[in-house]
Amino acid sequence: MVSRAEQLRLRVSLGDAYPPEFGNGPGTVKTKCTLCPLLTADKRCSRYDMRPLLCRLYGAVEAIPCPHGCTVTPGLLTNDEGRALIAEIEKLA
Repeated sequence: MVSRAEQLRLRVSLGDAYPPEFGNGPGTVKTKCTLCPLLTADKRCSRYDMRPLLCRLYGAVEAIPCPHGCTVTPGLLTNDEGRALIAEIEKLA
C-alpha cells in the first residue's frame, strides 16, 4: 500500500520515472506489483530515504516478518501497532 502523501513525495522525486504501479489515486492504494519497481539490479532500494511506510514496516511487524530470519530489537511490532501506524499515515494524506 502506498498512501497519497507517499505517492506525491515519490512522484516529485522521480518525475517521469514514477512507477504507475504505485497509483495516482486520491488515497491509499494497493500496489499492483509483487516486486518493487524501485529496486536496483542488485535488489537494493533506489529511494531508501523516502520509501513508503509499508517498506519500513517490512520485517518489523508480526504479520510481515523478514523471510531471511532477520530480527528487530526490542522485537516485532504487533499487527495492531502496524495498523495504527498505517492509519496515521492515511490521516496525513
